[in-house]
Amino acid sequence: MIGIWGMGGSGKTTMAKAIYNQIHFKFKGRTSFVESIREVCDNNSRGIIHLQEQLISDLLKIKQKIHSIALGITKIESRLRGQKALVVLDDVTKSEQLKALCANPKMFGSQSVLIITTRDLRLLNSLGADHVFTMTEMDKIQSLELFSWHAFRQPNPREDFTKLSRKVVAYCGGLPLALEVLGSYLSERTKQEWKSALSKLEKIPNDQVQEKLRISYDCLEDHTEKDIFLDICCFFIGKNRADVTAILNGCGLHADIGIAVLIERSLVKVEKNNKLWMHDLLRDMGRAIVGESSAKEPAKHSRLWFREDVLDVLSKNTGTETVEGLILKLQRTGKVSFSTNAFQEMKKLRLLKLDCVDLIGDYGLISKQLRWVDWQRFTFKFIPNDFDQGNLVVLELKYSNVKQVWQETK
Repeated sequence: MIGIWGMGGSGKTTMAKAIYNQIHFKFKGRTSFVESIREVCDNNSRGIIHLQEQLISDLLKIKQKIHSIALGITKIESRLRGQKALVVLDDVTKSEQLKALCANPKMFGSQSVLIITTRDLRLLNSLGADHVFTMTEMDKIQSLELFSWHAFRQPNPREDFTKLSRKVVAYCGGLPLALEVLGSYLSERTKQEWKSALSKLEKIPNDQVQEKLRISYDCLEDHTEKDIFLDICCFFIGKNRADVTAILNGCGLHADIGIAVLIERSLVKVEKNNKLWMHDLLRDMGRAIVGESSAKEPAKHSRLWFREDVLDVLSKNTGTETVEGLILKLQRTGKVSFSTNAFQEMKKLRLLKLDCVDLIGDYGLISKQLRWVDWQRFTFKFIPNDFDQGNLVVLELKYSNVKQVWQETK
């Protein structure tokens, strides 16, 4: 059994098709490529039954009417037991799908090949896959070639579009889906249209790419896993996994298991030195989800990270109870001050990162739900006594003037 694992759009199905096309002739017609399992099951209540019928039809060349999933499982095992076959199960998202189509992978005869593509590593581990291939991002040379085939119908960009092409390729981060979609989208367009598209992508991700990536997010089982993903998107990329786990556990999000699930679902990676990382397009997708609820009113977003939005909310005191996290990083030459009144309505604020920002006024107005405060270049020599934060898990004050944490015992 071979597993092909990776994030959405990374080329899992393409890889499976390439393997299938190379070896299918060895199986004398006993082959089946069951494609888009997640989509079929999501769009049709009898989808899994139709796929069971397809599997039997492909391998045995007979039409078999199936009336229930349980009956289908029985028929598949009894009729296909011992058969030498090549079977590809593409885009599996749930264990129930695997059970319905291949409850016992060992039922096939010797020399059979079963290939499963999925975004969920745990599914492959539960089946005891013999080999798991991890899809990685394409390198710059491969990316430029794939993009060029779709944008210019040749292996290299046109000379006058080379610089712009490299910018688009850098944005795609080696993700085949994005390279193909954006290459096709930009084909036959003018330089000015390319520049406009690149500028737009910085704030508004491509719908077709985002739709594919979002599947992994939508398949998360509960709100805590989704909250952890969105928190990492907005605040914790590049942060130490252990530190983030402690902070999010303090928020009641059960981050030990939650982050493990995100890793298994190809939504988050752990890089060297135990740092959390995710693909830029996944980050953009997560941030787009945050902005969906109220696109034109940032003050109603659950998380604020875009500098212009944060400056607007803090300068106009328009923060709301919806805000759970906020980050504002400024240059040392552009240090600004805001009134603590700007935080008065942010009663659910739990994550706060400031750099080169001063707050003036009553610190008692700031949410008592804070679990993480990262305040670089904090001006005061001590933390104000009215900034009483009994729920804090992590307090970071790098490059600050602090000589004493609090003047009074806390």
